[in-house]
Order: sequence, then structure tokens, then C-alpha cells
Amino acid sequence: MDLEPGARLFLIVLALLGGALILSLLGGVFLRAAAKWAENLDLTYGSACKTALLPYLINFGVGLTTGFALATSAAGRDSQQVLQLLSLPLGFLIQTAMISWRHSLTFGKALEVSCLMAIIGVLFFIVTAGVFVVILGATEFVLELTGF
Repeated sequence: MDLEPGARLFLIVLALLGGALILSLLGGVFLRAAAKWAENLDLTYGSACKTALLPYLINFGVGLTTGFALATSAAGRDSQQVLQLLSLPLGFLIQTAMISWRHSLTFGKALEVSCLMAIIGVLFFIVTAGVFVVILGATEFVLELTGF
């Protein structure tokens, strides 16, 4: 199936926004846990999800705008890795600012919550990857036993 460039771009943007929604649901869980642990702050799930969604949308808009600007400039693909590297701390600061603004925390306390949220996310990723490795290993073992 060969799509026109405009349709392909639309599908990519739609997939990125859908991914942001899914990540905001997961980010809401991480934010609630981090806020409770770091600041003993009880956040509702809806409020935490909205707080997690806002930085994703802002970072998406900034990334899309700078990506289009780079694509049309002479630098092109050569500067794409630099842009991705610079977007990591910028995204982290945007997330911290959103947590601070939406939940009336000082920037320092919001930074503590953001750091804890990142640690929880990394641990979740490690556990999830480990589960997939075990499942794939068990599947391969069963296939060897059955002769497939």
C-alpha cells in the first residue's frame, strides 16, 4: 500500500498523538506514585494524567516545528541527532514546570517529583523488558521441545 506523502504524514501525526495519550495514562500512574512518595501529595488520576499529557503535547509541538524547520533548512538530517539530544533536557524541564504549575509546588519540589517519576519509568521499562525476554525465552524453549 503506497500512500501519498500527505496521508503518510497525517498517519504519523495521528500515531504520535495516540502514543502521547497512552503514555499520559501511564505517566499519570508514575506521577501519582512519585508525588505521593516525594511530597506526600495525593493527586487524582485524572489530574495526574492531564499533567502528564501537557508536556507530551508541548514537546510534540516543539519537536514538530523544529523538525519541519530543520527539514527545510540546509542542515537537514545532519542536525537531527543534535536536536533529539537537546530535546531531552528541554522536555524534562517542561515536565517539571507543568508539575509545578498544575499542582502548586515549588520548582525544586516539582523537580524532585520529576526525577522520581523518571526513575519509576526506567524501573518499569526494565521490568517490562525482562518479562518480555523471559516470555520469548520460554516460547523458544517450548518450540524446541515440540520440534517446531
